[in-house]
Amino acid sequence: MSSTVLYIDNNSLASIAVLLVVKSLGLKNIEIKEISVMKGKTRTPEFIAINPQHTVPTLNDNGHILWESRAIMTYLVETRCPGHRLYPLNSKTKSVINQRLYFDACTVTPRLHELLLPLFFGTTSEISTEFQTKIYEMFGLMDAFLKDSKWIAGNDVTVADLSILTTITGFVEIGVGLDKYPNVKRWLEQCKKLPGFEDYHKGMLAWCDMIKPKITKGFE
Repeated sequence: MSSTVLYIDNNSLASIAVLLVVKSLGLKNIEIKEISVMKGKTRTPEFIAINPQHTVPTLNDNGHILWESRAIMTYLVETRCPGHRLYPLNSKTKSVINQRLYFDACTVTPRLHELLLPLFFGTTSEISTEFQTKIYEMFGLMDAFLKDSKWIAGNDVTVADLSILTTITGFVEIGVGLDKYPNVKRWLEQCKKLPGFEDYHKGMLAWCDMIKPKITKGFE
């Protein structure tokens, strides 16, 4: 019997991004298996045999193994709902979505990790002025992306929005103000109405809730 299994951690932002796609597409035939990263469940011999990088989310689609959230998100749309607005067939539209996904992977997510991990492990309790400048520069770019479009890659919500949403929510929860970024603020309010947001919002904030009490100097 064929089966599709999605391994996730409910407190993993990357996992939540994929769950938002599953919810948006209304996919019912995917088994969701929760495994805890914090408890070392991704480092068992059984899981490493599936994914040697021991990361979540990981998808096993009838023997086709895939990890990295953005790869899984686009794969699910293309195999389950080809042509869906989340990742449409038009090459030019898709190229913009891909660019935004790379922006998330190469800029937004690394900066969130750069912010959270030193605070989590206690190597610092302050968010430096220099680092804040880097974050505000990133938000300025996002605001520019949204200047002439409703969503991050155009006038339809796409996988790019769902991917970036989880990380941007983390920044805002830690203390980044949006008054100087009205387009990002508008976009985030729209995102709160998307399918699954309320279901997974708590998971998006899990890391932030652990870290906020450790901050002695936050965003200005």
